Amino acid sequence: MFCDSAYSYRDSNMVDAFGNVHIVQGDTLNLYGNKINYSGDNKLAKVRGNVKLVDKSITLTTEALDFDLASNIGYYTTGGKIVDTANVLTSITGKYYSNDNLFFFKDSVVLTNKDFVLRADTLKYNSQTERAFIVGPTTITGTNKDGVLYSENGWYDTRTNISELYKASKLQIKTRSSKEIHCFMTERQGMGAESTGFY
Repeated sequence: MFCDSAYSYRDSNMVDAFGNVHIVQGDTLNLYGNKINYSGDNKLAKVRGNVKLVDKSITLTTEALDFDLASNIGYYTTGGKIVDTANVLTSITGKYYSNDNLFFFKDSVVLTNKDFVLRADTLKYNSQTERAFIVGPTTITGTNKDGVLYSENGWYDTRTNISELYKASKLQIKTRSSKEIHCFMTERQGMGAESTGFY
């Protein structure tokens, strides 16, 4: 741990660190903040103020993050922003499993990239594959706004714009929409689906 100043409490095995705090975890994870309260007993770092977590290709920023250095799991509850090579994700709460490159987002989730905007209440996201896993009511709107995709279960590959949808899935294109579909879908040529029954 690096910092401008720190207080160490031997009786409680805790450290309070202040100013330009920097924790290095393993080969790829760096955690920064204005101040950190660290418990040596449970390996929990409570980072506050201008928090930034950099791990492999992702950068997470928030005002408050609790990070378990034993399990490499971090979580925030006051709003956070994640940026990777192609996407920007925001949510009120989030949990990051560093060892699995996996995020769980909850409440006002928005995923944005150059091709679409995804909105959901709950979402799983693999930062290595850049694949979003739909686990509840979700809409995906193309940047040209020609179509809106809705689904409640499935996955969406943000690199290839290919998705597989399983529950209550609907594709609306301007004045047309499809009824219930279970389909493999590609958007390389624009909004489209392998289904019939447009009305």
